[in-house]
Amino acid sequence: MCAEFGIVYPLWTDPRGPADLLERAAGEIGLDHVTIPVVTGRVEQFRLEPADPPHYFVSEGGWHYPPDLSCYDAGPVKPRTARWSGRRDVLRPICEFAQKRNIRVIFRIELRSVPSLLEHESHLRTRNAWGDDVPGAGACTMNPSARELLRGTLEDLRRYAPSGFQIAEWSPDCPIHE
Repeated sequence: MCAEFGIVYPLWTDPRGPADLLERAAGEIGLDHVTIPVVTGRVEQFRLEPADPPHYFVSEGGWHYPPDLSCYDAGPVKPRTARWSGRRDVLRPICEFAQKRNIRVIFRIELRSVPSLLEHESHLRTRNAWGDDVPGAGACTMNPSARELLRGTLEDLRRYAPSGFQIAEWSPDCPIHE
């Protein structure tokens, strides 16, 4: 049985770019794959590197890359880019770095966890049999607009040539975790 090694590499982990942490991990451990959270809910992370402020990263969540809006024309809901990334494409250099070293790239999508979706698109909320909002449930996976948003996100991310996708918490009965 062959062992595979991979890491989860959040885009906001290393402000210096992928060459530092990924190069070290690939050289010392030997990485087969890297999983990158590209659509998430709220994020808070304490950074241990004393030379690289800010030492505490906070994001409201959203799409952590600049979406190609043409991929979302078929649906009424558009992606909401996380403020910290703005228009910068911090995803491309990591993908290129990994692909040059034959490290497979997997994108993690937590679409139901994005709080700004429900703030601006209340029709996406999960509701119970009586039409009441289900607190903390996130966007409804059965909602056609949410499904179209997921389809557009997958189409959009194909431009980075990933090896695969990890779609988190997409089961209708799966609670989302903060």
